[in-house]
Amino acid sequence: MHRLLFGLLLTLVVACAGSEAGTPTPPSPDGGGKPPAPSPAEMRRWIEDIVAEGIRRPGYPADARVEQRIRDWLTGFGVEDVRLEPVTVTRWMTVEGASSVEVCRPACDGSLKLTVFPTLAVAAPRTIDAPLVRYDGSTAGLAGKIVVLDYPMARFVPGALADQSLWVHDPDADLSSTSHPNSRPQTSKAASTVVAILRARPAAIVCALDDFFDTPYVYGVPSLLLNDSIPVVYASPSARTALLQALAGSAPSARLTVVATSEEVFAHNVVGRLRSDKTTDIVLFGSHHDGPFFGATEDAAGVSLVLAQARYWSQVPASQRPFEFRFVLTAGHLLRSRGAEAWVTAHPDLAAKTVLNVHLETPAQEYDVNSQNAPVNRNRIEPHWFYVSNAPVLVNGLKGAVQRVDYRRTMAIDPKAFPDGPPSDAKAFFSAGIPILSHISNPAYYLTIEDKLDKVSDKANEELSRVVIDVVWGLAGQTPASLRAAVR
Repeated sequence: MHRLLFGLLLTLVVACAGSEAGTPTPPSPDGGGKPPAPSPAEMRRWIEDIVAEGIRRPGYPADARVEQRIRDWLTGFGVEDVRLEPVTVTRWMTVEGASSVEVCRPACDGSLKLTVFPTLAVAAPRTIDAPLVRYDGSTAGLAGKIVVLDYPMARFVPGALADQSLWVHDPDADLSSTSHPNSRPQTSKAASTVVAILRARPAAIVCALDDFFDTPYVYGVPSLLLNDSIPVVYASPSARTALLQALAGSAPSARLTVVATSEEVFAHNVVGRLRSDKTTDIVLFGSHHDGPFFGATEDAAGVSLVLAQARYWSQVPASQRPFEFRFVLTAGHLLRSRGAEAWVTAHPDLAAKTVLNVHLETPAQEYDVNSQNAPVNRNRIEPHWFYVSNAPVLVNGLKGAVQRVDYRRTMAIDPKAFPDGPPSDAKAFFSAGIPILSHISNPAYYLTIEDKLDKVSDKANEELSRVVIDVVWGLAGQTPASLRAAVR
């Protein structure tokens, strides 16, 4: 009873604050004759269908099948003008389990053959036989050798972002309690060592992961300075242990086999729209459909959030829709947001009419890694943040919606805090002058094969969907000119 009364009082306080700031406080999205938000169960079914297609890196067959699924879902909701717009992507192909490092004593007899995973810079298959050594802090004598580099992953502490946030909704005061591995390889202190070793012209580098899940399957590169001339691969923490044992007191040779190819192909942005009888001003919903591996949260969950918005607004009569709604599910996110950049380039007329880009990525369950390199479910939503253009009507509207829904562990960050633009797909739209509302997080499994269905947070999906619906209703009457003029 006390919690209910507190919730009611909080809602009243937020409403008053919003009115004082000139922010309209909309009725509940689930009341006042408005349709209900899609259920978590429906959103999970979409995610399950996407994940079931398989690994969907840019240009992969599974990603192409997901494009068709999205087209069919949008069409089924009554979204108009649904089509696939081609985007040129680099299809980097490999097969999980096909690449390996084998310790040879002296012959390569298969007795110690360990799975590795190539970095994106590896673009052709090859087999390399060379002496195996461990990096000891010196690059002397590494030329022509397969170098094992200890590669502890960095820790990510999302609570550190609170200091640069416009506001934080953390009623449990537990943001600072989250600390887990950062799956982005370039954030490790060892990344700069890779570059130093490359200058010594080794035959190859094995980045032996530590402080991480027991998997070699990490997507990305330690540095953009890598190239195809010297293969760089990842080995799991357990493979690291085996390699170090093999190197103890001896100087074995090794055989590295890498399987990867690269070619330019077409993928597609999936686009569509819902008209409004009131206006041709646009709110653009977006996410991406490619992912590093199975990508349950990165970004099948993001696709489901955009589908949820399409489903919801399709049930609002055109005469009541506050904006024309456009939807874009982009290709090539993993290629520096190539699909988002392509949409902005192809549609300057639509960009000029867009009031807001709502970009939705990575609602997720928080996991950590224990001392045995096994995943540990923290049983709570991963901390997350919005890059939100600093217009009071938008910032305060978002704050009110987050508080009404009680979407906890949320931060709001001005995208101008980043000189090169926010590090998300929304950067393309932000750079085109469109105000943004971009949701993102960085869970421990973000760029790994561990991003599977158990990492999906139904609670986060539901609450985030309701927040977005609430914010969009609250922006009724805004125009591209009025919202852009309000951005500080």
